[in-house]
Amino acid sequence: MLQKDGYPLDWLQELKDKNNIVEVVSKYVPLQQKGSNFWGCCPFHHEKTPSFSVKEDGQFYHCFGCGESGDVITFIQKTEGMTFPEAVAFLAERAGMEIPKNLSGEKGRDVRKKRDRLYEILKITANYYHDTLMSEKGEEARKYLEGRGIGKNLMIRFGLGFSPDYKGAIDNLKSKGYGTDEIIESGVGWVSERSKDKRPFDALQQRMIVPIIDARGRVVAFSGRAISKDYNGGKYVNYKNTSVFEKGKTLYGANFVKKEKQKNPVDKVIVVEGYMDVISLAKYGFNNAVAGMGTAFTPEQAHAIRALSENVCVCYDGDAAGQHATVRNLEVLNAEGLNLKVVTIPEEGMDPDDYVKKFGRDGFKKLIDEAVPYVEYVLSVIAGKHDLTTNTGRARYVKEALDFIKPYNTAEKEVYLEIVHDKSRVPINILREGFENDISQVAFSEPERPKESLPVSLEAARFVLNKMVSGENFARPDDVVSKDVFGDNEVHKAVYEYIKQKYDAGEKPAPHMLYSLSRDEEVAAVLNSVKEFSDETKLVKYYKDSVRLINTNYVNYMIKTLSQKFDTTSDPTEKKKIFEELMSYQKTLKSLK
Repeated sequence: MLQKDGYPLDWLQELKDKNNIVEVVSKYVPLQQKGSNFWGCCPFHHEKTPSFSVKEDGQFYHCFGCGESGDVITFIQKTEGMTFPEAVAFLAERAGMEIPKNLSGEKGRDVRKKRDRLYEILKITANYYHDTLMSEKGEEARKYLEGRGIGKNLMIRFGLGFSPDYKGAIDNLKSKGYGTDEIIESGVGWVSERSKDKRPFDALQQRMIVPIIDARGRVVAFSGRAISKDYNGGKYVNYKNTSVFEKGKTLYGANFVKKEKQKNPVDKVIVVEGYMDVISLAKYGFNNAVAGMGTAFTPEQAHAIRALSENVCVCYDGDAAGQHATVRNLEVLNAEGLNLKVVTIPEEGMDPDDYVKKFGRDGFKKLIDEAVPYVEYVLSVIAGKHDLTTNTGRARYVKEALDFIKPYNTAEKEVYLEIVHDKSRVPINILREGFENDISQVAFSEPERPKESLPVSLEAARFVLNKMVSGENFARPDDVVSKDVFGDNEVHKAVYEYIKQKYDAGEKPAPHMLYSLSRDEEVAAVLNSVKEFSDETKLVKYYKDSVRLINTNYVNYMIKTLSQKFDTTSDPTEKKKIFEELMSYQKTLKSLK
């Protein structure tokens, strides 16, 4: 049985058939039908003119702007930040389908059962921590939270907890039948390198607990915050990556923002530095805040933010370290095509938690309203690095600022040059001239080469495969002499083999199934290899010409190779065999002319 990641291809086909890609995508992207395709603005990069195409009869999507392509499973993976099995499970639930119980391989039943038990362990532990916080044992932790303005309602809403000692959470899990190995694998149990018996312990002991919940509402990890000055280790103790938790793919607070979106439109997402910032802002009615995992933002996290809103306001600590962290993360968020603004906290040493407590909801909202666009903020940070009262400092600032705005288009550059002028007091014409000189120097040292056109043979191969997989009545796998006509292109060979297999079985190939074979961008190139013809006669002729080209190229290659082999072979028997094969290819070549 043919499989993809352990799932039968026939079952995956049924899953996709029951999850019409237009219906699924339209939940995330407003689509408008034009001809046979549906169009909208791409959810994977920022754009104003729609270049994101969804093809209902082929059940696949492709963005002509950024190149993203795939089927309905791929779309859910990317928009929801899910793994392949998670996306399959999501769509199966949507369609009311049961996942096959006889799955094989790594993604099979045993693996899913194991992951489910890890999620159970984490949920049980979250309940244990929360119950402990609300009990007599958690009195000190509750006082700490109340001292920070976090009352009972917020403790419940965010599932906050308390770890009383090094073994309570471990013993609780063992009493419910969970083994030592899986307790360790979940992250709840830690093992000291110095431990001889490798007995797990709770490293978050005597800390207030923040459960980390993923976008689907599952507890995936915990973070422990010290509640007294007399603590061992860091102020925060965070989980390491596990099989169900990756820091770089997790966004704290995303599940709460998703819930908010179901009730009220979310105009923007506020990105803050820490968990406590998210919790404090929620107290004041800001239910649209998220935080990273204490590390630099990743493209996966940026994508998760975009799924919540395209408008993002970044609000980190107002100190120098906070500024540098902001700039690093802004680069990642900007690459995602988000509409970025940055809040600058005027009070030195304050974080969003401190500021909203001191100035209230109105004070913080004023900060948000006064947030500056991404480019303006970065240019301000660059200016702060240099002494603009000296000629040397101004010169260094101008150079760094011009380098930063170099990638933008002409109109944008003009706007940003005004900002550089205001800060440096260097006349606009001089800035413009200096900028243009930099460009001309690059061009002089490395002249621009004309773009090479697509190789004719590659274009022909894509077109031939496109017509075969589309089920055109004039295009069949037997039209090519061998799969080897596609040379070293493994994607083309895999596509051809899939098409031939379907034809041999008396079935029609399904274009969107190509993404089950490969995630290579060449798949999208094949599926989108469409040319306009005035009538079918010309279309068929172009197809036959393309077939002839790739067949002829291959046959000529084989004739050349066999001729060389014939000349260097001394064994009479082998030589005869080569000669017969060579004559066969010569005959084939004549038939192609």
